Amino acid sequence: MIPPAPKTHARDSTAVVALLIAVASCTLDTQGSAGGFSDAGPLRDSGDRAGFGAASDASGTSGSSGGLDSGRSGSGAWAGSGGDSGSGQSGSGAAAGAAGSAATGGASVDSGPCPGSDAACLDDVPTGWKLVAFASSTTPSCPVGFAPPIDVDTDASLGTFHCSCACTVTTPPDCLNPQVTFWISNSVGQQCSTSGLSVKVNGPTCVPINGSFANYVTAKASAPTSAGTCSVSAEPSGQIEVTRGRLCAATSDCNTNPCGALPAEFSRCIVHDGAVACPAGSPFQAAHTVATSHAGQCSACGSGCSIPNPCRNQSVSVFSDSSCKKLVRSFAVDGPCEASGHSGDTAGGVTYTATAATDCVASGTSSASLDADGARTVCCR
Repeated sequence: MIPPAPKTHARDSTAVVALLIAVASCTLDTQGSAGGFSDAGPLRDSGDRAGFGAASDASGTSGSSGGLDSGRSGSGAWAGSGGDSGSGQSGSGAAAGAAGSAATGGASVDSGPCPGSDAACLDDVPTGWKLVAFASSTTPSCPVGFAPPIDVDTDASLGTFHCSCACTVTTPPDCLNPQVTFWISNSVGQQCSTSGLSVKVNGPTCVPINGSFANYVTAKASAPTSAGTCSVSAEPSGQIEVTRGRLCAATSDCNTNPCGALPAEFSRCIVHDGAVACPAGSPFQAAHTVATSHAGQCSACGSGCSIPNPCRNQSVSVFSDSSCKKLVRSFAVDGPCEASGHSGDTAGGVTYTATAATDCVASGTSSASLDADGARTVCCR
């Protein structure tokens, strides 16, 4: 029982004021951010135990509704989301219940951060981490005692995503103006080993010459004026693989119990921003890497590329006249030494054709990786 106070006006006024303050302190702070991980709770009191923001009762009555007894409020009561925890006279944003402590003989009744709730799970939450309920799908609703859902990618992998290096010809080779030399011989055994007429051709434009056909002929062309230029870039293909999961942050409302039993779809876990290791010595050791979204990325290929055989399908045509009207025959450049079929005939003009390469070869490689936006680490029991 609470002993009656002496009937003096000063003591009666003090008791009334203490009672009014104690009633006001029972109001809960539920203004934290329910949708994320920056809400006021869980906080920690001076005894280093995590609370969810319940107000402390400083009325001094062990059975007063909505708060702790006065024995807790003088010795490190649970911290409230809107007040300061105290180790002496202060409670959770309310006056200390010194009179109540005397009335109960200093007895301490540990009812948790909120009356009737079990806060044991909060003792395992390391500094810098937040308590969450985690599901490996987005189907279930958040459990009672946890905030609205935050849906995330979980345990992403590259899947079929991969990268290759693609080459693009940026400047085509100049194949119109090589120096063409005819190599000749009088018999097949000589293999066209004698240098004959040499002329600077000009593509399909007729270039006059003054010569005659040998028995065996082949044509050779010099390197192109420009072999062209190319560039290389990384090309992604395939798809990454992700599973969508759901995080629900613990609330700071005394009407809920975040340490109660969770639905079968959820695990009790802790979360930390970024990619970090699960805290050593903690019971939360089953790690999951989650993120707002993931994307496949390709590393740079470098600048290595080449245009092999820049001028293709080269051919020189020989005419009997200087205006290139009367074709005698054509020879493939770099072709075999072959019989001309026109030994001694006049050669009066030539034209030249070739196809500039439009493809190239990249010599670099590109590696595939995952880029995570808004990465977090979730560690579960």
